[in-house]
Amino acid sequence: MTDEASPAAADPPPSWWPYACGGVAVVAVFNAFWALGTADWKTDEAWDGRLAWLAVDGGHWTQDNGHPVFVRWFLGLGQMALGQNRMGIRLAPALASVAAVGLLYVVGSRLHSRWAGLIGAALWAVLPRALVVGSTVVAPLRGDRFGYLEPFMVVALLGATLTGWNWVRSNAWRDAVATGLLIGVAGAFKPTALVVVAPIIAMGWWTQRSFRRVVGPAVVLGVVAAAVLPLTYVLVLGTDGPGHLRTLFDYQFDHARTGHQLVVEGTLTEHQPRWSHLLYQWRGMGAAACVGLAIGVVAAWTGRRRRPIAYATAIWLSLFAVHLLSSVALPHYYLLWAPFCVLVAAMGLVELGERTAPGRIAARWNRAPGPATALGVAAFALVASGLVGTWRTATIGPGDYGRMITELEARGVQPTSVRFQGESVERYFPDTASGQVGFTDASVPFDLLVLDPRDVPLLPDGVADRARAQARSAGLAPHQIGRLEVWYAGPDGG
Repeated sequence: MTDEASPAAADPPPSWWPYACGGVAVVAVFNAFWALGTADWKTDEAWDGRLAWLAVDGGHWTQDNGHPVFVRWFLGLGQMALGQNRMGIRLAPALASVAAVGLLYVVGSRLHSRWAGLIGAALWAVLPRALVVGSTVVAPLRGDRFGYLEPFMVVALLGATLTGWNWVRSNAWRDAVATGLLIGVAGAFKPTALVVVAPIIAMGWWTQRSFRRVVGPAVVLGVVAAAVLPLTYVLVLGTDGPGHLRTLFDYQFDHARTGHQLVVEGTLTEHQPRWSHLLYQWRGMGAAACVGLAIGVVAAWTGRRRRPIAYATAIWLSLFAVHLLSSVALPHYYLLWAPFCVLVAAMGLVELGERTAPGRIAARWNRAPGPATALGVAAFALVASGLVGTWRTATIGPGDYGRMITELEARGVQPTSVRFQGESVERYFPDTASGQVGFTDASVPFDLLVLDPRDVPLLPDGVADRARAQARSAGLAPHQIGRLEVWYAGPDGG
């Protein structure tokens, strides 16, 4: 077995290579930005976006919501550029999604070959990655088009993967510092990112074969990584920073211990099965994409260049494993480790290609039918999945909440008070008094009630029925808009 790159990797790229890279970049930008503001608001992005605006516009950084304050810079600056709307909140995550495509090219090329880089980048540019709970799609197409933390973490971790590989091979202090800094930045978005320190240091020891040689840079790497998150709090909160950081960790540990309320197939759950993460990825990326990626991963581990594959796999599995330790399984978590799964699969697909067809595949079919068949199945599955995902992005339309707004406007309904149980309904009525069912005084009148069956099971027994009774007594009538139950009275009383 050899860990060196293919000799062809040192050759000049073919003349068409810049066009291929440019095509991947164009598709990546399209899939990240096309109709970016069309999909419905999501709860987390609405809440984090509001706190981000308060921070960057008004200097109010002290509100804690279980997420580090560092992300507020990015979600806030997007709103300063495009407004306090979905486009403004999603601008920075979409940019991070495109940056991840470029970094996958660089990392794949550095670890393995330019072909691995191109394939990895192309796959991340086109593959779908919806957020699915049970059989319900809660965020269509691409989870990293929404205002979540994972897109930012991925960019920092891919950068750390690159500098970490440089450190593994050279043991240079500057690479150790750069790797620690990038891991720390990822951890400033979400502290679980710090787990990748362990596989990178382990790989450095394995490569250098000397604990004494790596211990100094390894300690610096770990210390720098751990220091960034506290520093982000001190910079914006001063001496109050440690207290707020402690609140963050208390929330995270309590969250992991007590679970997270999630409605799956209409049933309220506090603790999700640990295999839910795999189910989310299977349903979010689609069976075809997952089969193609699985073929690539198997091919990677049966190929020749084991060291870079072991390195990328260790980072991937460390991120996956830390989430298995928690009883909380949310559908957007897989966005964090999926790029590393794609990276390993891309390297494996190149290995398959080298095994089957240095020349023409047809000429060698009888000599290597197994690898050739596997490569063909993987290529077909991944290309088909990418085409379908891109087509769905091109044809995306408003969700049920968007349809609700259109219907209310068409009927001339202008609510003055909204009661809801659903995803961020209040963001559709920014100048209207609004409150969640069960959290607002039941005696307060309202003229619009929105109940989302995905979230109604979160309410205590009888609360939703009491809200319906109050709506009926106020002269409101129920209407079905997609899955939503919407109570209102139009100008004609209907």
